[in-house]
Amino acid sequence: MARFTVINHSYKAVDLAIEPWADLETLGPLGTALFEYDEPAHLEFVVVKDGEVAVHIYAENVKVSANDKEKHFQMPGNWTFLRES
Repeated sequence: MARFTVINHSYKAVDLAIEPWADLETLGPLGTALFEYDEPAHLEFVVVKDGEVAVHIYAENVKVSANDKEKHFQMPGNWTFLRES
């Protein structure tokens, strides 16, 4: 699985939105979130109001580890994003 890490290098808590699942993790100062995902994938990182970050990750399977928790997300079986015939 491919992976990347999001690190909060600020001195305040920030909200990290995980799309398209409408999930939210709050990362405290120096908090980290590890994303692992299947390829092919499409990633977008968006800074929104007040410095909050949204991660848009389109992949068949995604695992997010943050705040001593692990969450698993899976695209529906009929998703077509990035698939070619």
